[in-house]
Amino acid sequence: MTGFLKVDSGDFKREASVLDLSESAAPSSTLGVGKFYASSVDNKPRFVASTGADYDLTAGGGVRVDNVDVDTGIEVVDSFADTVCTGAYWHYVISKGTNYRSGLINACWNPTTNEIQFREIHTDDIGDTADVLLSVDISSDFVRLRAEAASDDWSVRTKRFFIDD
Repeated sequence: MTGFLKVDSGDFKREASVLDLSESAAPSSTLGVGKFYASSVDNKPRFVASTGADYDLTAGGGVRVDNVDVDTGIEVVDSFADTVCTGAYWHYVISKGTNYRSGLINACWNPTTNEIQFREIHTDDIGDTADVLLSVDISSDFVRLRAEAASDDWSVRTKRFFIDD
């Protein structure tokens, strides 16, 4: 075995080939260190990356990123350093009351020139979601998924996947 194992408290136990973790709140992020934990909120095994991203290890990949209160104007739903990868996609659902839209946004970019391209495909609306437009841009070396709303109280729920070179 390589690397290290650090035990901060008495909530770790190894018995035969089983690792027991006491359920807890999400640990804080630490630069350069990823942390496994058992969530006391959803009772699932999770991983917190050094970036602070919190991964549900039962969710089949991707990172859940939501903005459940998008109001009039432009709001950032998700952002990350443009050097993490050169492509990503987001599965999303936009909703407000009885209005729904589901879709996919693909994006690729050049982190050296900050050139970015994105495309959205989506279902037809249930009700009317025309008040919300999604876009992807780069600002200060961060890729940003943005929601532009013409009215208040929209929910944008996403699952983001990185596409590595």
